[in-house]
Amino acid sequence: MAATRPQLARRRKALGYSQERLAEALDVDRSTVARWERGETAPQPHIRLRLARLLKATAAELDALLGPPPTDRDPMTATPQTGITVSTDPAVSWTYLHAGDVDEMNRREFLLNAASELAKRGDPALSTRHWVAVVQAEAFAGLGDLDSCNRALGFAEQVHSLSGQVHNGGWLRFDGSRLAEERGTCYIQLGRPDLAENALTEALNQTLSLRRRGSVLTDLAILGVQRRDSDCLLSCASEALSLTQQSGSGYVGRKLRELQAHLEPLKADRRISALSDQIASLPAIPS
Repeated sequence: MAATRPQLARRRKALGYSQERLAEALDVDRSTVARWERGETAPQPHIRLRLARLLKATAAELDALLGPPPTDRDPMTATPQTGITVSTDPAVSWTYLHAGDVDEMNRREFLLNAASELAKRGDPALSTRHWVAVVQAEAFAGLGDLDSCNRALGFAEQVHSLSGQVHNGGWLRFDGSRLAEERGTCYIQLGRPDLAENALTEALNQTLSLRRRGSVLTDLAILGVQRRDSDCLLSCASEALSLTQQSGSGYVGRKLRELQAHLEPLKADRRISALSDQIASLPAIPS
């Protein structure tokens, strides 16, 4: 039977993927990819972002690939040329929740890449390009791209090889002292507690302000959620909550509220239910 989404199959083949290889990259069955191409089902929202990246498509392009076959030649189904990025228009883009968010993430990624290229033209003795790399790593983590996130973090680490004054006294004073925290946060967002633990433990062993310590502890609590480790979750979140109450930090308070959103499936444990109530009782944070 002819595929009812031939444009999707053509894009997959043009990029060198068999159904098996694409399915493996997405951690789904080959039969799932086949059903997408036959038009029987559509990718779940949490898979669409990875599928778009693998097919080098924006959110709008992916919608077209998953829609009815185009009646005329559609540039979105054409074979991508080697070395050319498909749709780098900053008005187009990526995300996690819906097409508009994906578009915003892709726009930011484009702008970050442009910023990185611009920073390379600046003074190589300054840390600007390394700071941009950290921001890029956060964006790649949001996109679920571990390899690109690691490359960006690796470049950011090179700030430690700079000598002398690494900033010019302006608003940007990046010196790499928070890289362990940044790395841990990225790995938490990527859902990689195995990688996050070492980075966050390293950060926690440093001399930190109450705000920074509270932030690291909240990330460790999220790690506890991901591992279903109630003791880790309760210990870290309780200390972070105490630090937030001492410091009045709105930043840590916001992170704790993000943690609270992950607690619902675990609230059969009365201790976790009580923790959720304590977080809910934090003073409202101005938007």
